[in-house]
Amino acid sequence: MKAKATLINWTPKPIETMCWARRVMHNPVPDSIEELEENPIGILGMDFDTYVNQVLKKDGMPTFLEYVSLVFKLENVSRALQQQLTRHRIGFSYSIQSMRCVDVPNFATDKAYFNPYEEDTPEWEKYHKQMEQIQEIYKEAMKNKVPTQDARGLLPMNIYSTITFSCSLRAFIGMINKRLCLKTQGEFHEVAKMMMKEVEEKMDYRILKWIGSPCEVQGYCMMKGENEEQIREGKLKGVQNTDHVCPKYMRIFGKNGK
Repeated sequence: MKAKATLINWTPKPIETMCWARRVMHNPVPDSIEELEENPIGILGMDFDTYVNQVLKKDGMPTFLEYVSLVFKLENVSRALQQQLTRHRIGFSYSIQSMRCVDVPNFATDKAYFNPYEEDTPEWEKYHKQMEQIQEIYKEAMKNKVPTQDARGLLPMNIYSTITFSCSLRAFIGMINKRLCLKTQGEFHEVAKMMMKEVEEKMDYRILKWIGSPCEVQGYCMMKGENEEQIREGKLKGVQNTDHVCPKYMRIFGKNGK
């Protein structure tokens, strides 16, 4: 099973809505987005693309981003990913498939879990066999009339389920930019890129102007302390992204972090 990110619903005409919301701070605005679309130069003083690049992108207090909302559905993502996602709390609402109510007796057989190894390798097979063992223990508990809400304690964090969320565009950008950092868990990093593609194709490609890793979009590293410590300790390479300095950090900021 592959992860799937689907943008279910969103504010129509997001760029026009943001331009309207920003312009009201300084000038009268019309009573409809359609009127703004008919006369952007007369109301904004410039066309939409120019206003986005010269005004919206340079605004350090982007309240206008809060006028746009999104609703996403993430399928075949691990409970571990969902725990990370739900740490983003301000401006988010979540609904998560309940392992208390839904039993999953064949999660390993169906490969409904995240395996970090490449398929058809000895490492992947070993990981899969361990999941099959857990599946059998879980099924045995269910056979012995252990309630689903208690048997779920046997399930691994990498088991897949579905989560939906709604948020403002401002909250979404704050979340996805953090998850595009190379220090992020690989599964979440890939799902973040899927969400980017959905926004680009369904909403408006210009929204991607605000989206990207913090080091690229905002010029700072959110993991600076960890990266600097790993540089001091000479940890330039490692097994996973948390035990060595980020190569992008080295490329952008150099050894001195500047």
